[in-house]
Amino acid sequence: MRRQERERLTSQNLFDHYKETLREEQIGTREDVDKATYKKVSDMLNNAIMEKMIKENTTIKLPHRMGDISILKQKIKYNISEDGKLETKYLAVDWKATKELWANDLDAKERKVRVFHENKHTGGYVYKWKWYRGVSAIKNVRFYKFYPLRRWKRNLAFKLKDPLDTIDFYEV
Repeated sequence: MRRQERERLTSQNLFDHYKETLREEQIGTREDVDKATYKKVSDMLNNAIMEKMIKENTTIKLPHRMGDISILKQKIKYNISEDGKLETKYLAVDWKATKELWANDLDAKERKVRVFHENKHTGGYVYKWKWYRGVSAIKNVRFYKFYPLRRWKRNLAFKLKDPLDTIDFYEV
């Protein structure tokens, strides 16, 4: 049975909610902003928060007891099965290196040999965004997910690859 995909809330949903919750006396005042202004302010706020998280290793406490968001690091664990083979279930495939290997070695391609990331530039650690929602007051919080934008994942990767950067994140 396939898991049903739930509806994702977007900035459009948030803007619609904002418009619905405006009180009658606020309509037509400076508190009643158009969609473009709402998006611009929202983007500026989110950018400032994410940059602070990446540059200063800050944990963000969400309002209304919605939990905390932080960036964590975890050492890559290599497991060997009982028959002596490397368990690759949780290892990230380096597709660029794998395709190069397959182009040069047809036997490796037939056997579907894959090359995995070792993350030598981070000392063997992988980094992830974590939403601690255990203290959350939201009803049915287990059905919610936090997805950082791809650009924030890329910004974190760029920062981790910078050899002059010395910031250290929390370890799991």
